[in-house]
Amino acid sequence: GRGFDNPNYITETKGANCPFDCGMCERHKSHTGLANVVVTNRCHLSCWYCFFYAKEGEAIYEPSLPEIEKIFRNLRNQKPIPANAIQITGGEPTMHPHIVEIIEMAKKAGFDQIQLNTTGINLALNPDLGPKLRHAGVGTLYMSYDGVSKRANPKNHWETPATLEAARK
Repeated sequence: GRGFDNPNYITETKGANCPFDCGMCERHKSHTGLANVVVTNRCHLSCWYCFFYAKEGEAIYEPSLPEIEKIFRNLRNQKPIPANAIQITGGEPTMHPHIVEIIEMAKKAGFDQIQLNTTGINLALNPDLGPKLRHAGVGTLYMSYDGVSKRANPKNHWETPATLEAARK
């Protein structure tokens, strides 16, 4: 199709400097297909390629539940098409003390697809967490590994079997 006009464009120049003034504009037909919402920058790991974990001595980013609820509401209020899929990410989102409530809030906000981007470590260490997250509304676990061998993936290789078992519950 031809797409939808987006009345929420943010650039005053209306694309005169495209693509350098990039933002939602009337020249581009788009909507948020999958919103990534960072709920913490804390993480157990310190992967060399990660740009978002809190390095030692750095500030912790962890929005409050009302702030997260506002983010969800803004995504669902987008016009003409509300965001319908969301990925809760971080850092390691399961380190947020209210991760189950956050997932419940996303479900209540009306997202059709709720993903959780996780290392899986907390799922392996806390076998009750996986079923709680699934019941709250997680439909997809998004996990990445440096490789399939313990040599290639030393950081969370040992937790992988327990993580996958917890995810199946």
